[in-house]
Amino acid sequence: SRIFWAFDGHLFLWNQLATEITIRDLAIQSILTPKSRANAAFTFAGGLVRSFIDHILITNENTPFKPSSGIRMIGVSDTNTIRDCQFWNIKGTAIEIGHGSEIRISGGRIIGDGSRNDGSIGVHVTGNNGGVHLQSTDVIALNTGMLLDSSSGAGSNREIFIT
Repeated sequence: SRIFWAFDGHLFLWNQLATEITIRDLAIQSILTPKSRANAAFTFAGGLVRSFIDHILITNENTPFKPSSGIRMIGVSDTNTIRDCQFWNIKGTAIEIGHGSEIRISGGRIIGDGSRNDGSIGVHVTGNNGGVHLQSTDVIALNTGMLLDSSSGAGSNREIFIT
């Protein structure tokens, strides 16, 4: 399925905790209007647990309207898998991970537009995370490939695996 993202806002927004969901096999194309960095294709404002996101393409495909952010897991992020997703010309954050454990990002590509000092981030681990695995994933042409900090205020990160 192809979804056209034609407005400056979150494309899909969950305000409550999202539990045991699967999102797969979607192509999202950013069109018609510029997107601000804070807006993402998938925003889990209440957190995301025990879930799968796979085979997602987020792109602007020959339009000047680059996608902002891809997947934002705000709050608790626990036991989730993001597999074989493609993020092209991202100008915000491709994947933001809230506090929790056992997050697996496997395969796929995270690609910025090659601009330097634009604030783009591939993977942002926001604090109090354990067991974050980044496996066989291309992270290319972003201002910051992977950012580990405590911006969530939840504490330091531990057990970050990059293979």
